[in-house]
Amino acid sequence: MAAAEVDFTEALTVLESISYDYLSSEDRKGMDAVKVMCQIDIDICEMMASDFCDFIDHSQKISFAVDEEEAVGHFRESRAALVRMKEKTAVMKTKIDAVEVDHLPAEIKGDFVGMKTYVHEFEKSLEEWIAMMDLALDDAGL
Repeated sequence: MAAAEVDFTEALTVLESISYDYLSSEDRKGMDAVKVMCQIDIDICEMMASDFCDFIDHSQKISFAVDEEEAVGHFRESRAALVRMKEKTAVMKTKIDAVEVDHLPAEIKGDFVGMKTYVHEFEKSLEEWIAMMDLALDDAGL
């Protein structure tokens, strides 16, 4: 993920150095959309390298906990990581929803719509996971 993040960051730097002076209106919108896609890819890399790894780490530690209190602590930390990912995904969703897909050049429209769908579906999945964890905590009286 770190290598991908570096690559996307370098790509975004190159895109941001391109002058809009000679671009058509459609090309400008396309360039803006590609920049949003690069930024979201960077955000996803950062989120996976930090919050998702925290989620996996604490989820694994639940089964190795020596007592219920320790297990519940790891369970809560796993849930907290999911909440952080949901918050970050909501920011990504705001960025991607700000772009008008109908005005994009045809050659990037499919990629953009695919990324938009991924971000929306990932946010829904996170909401479901958090709700399941909340239900488990409620059922356990914690």
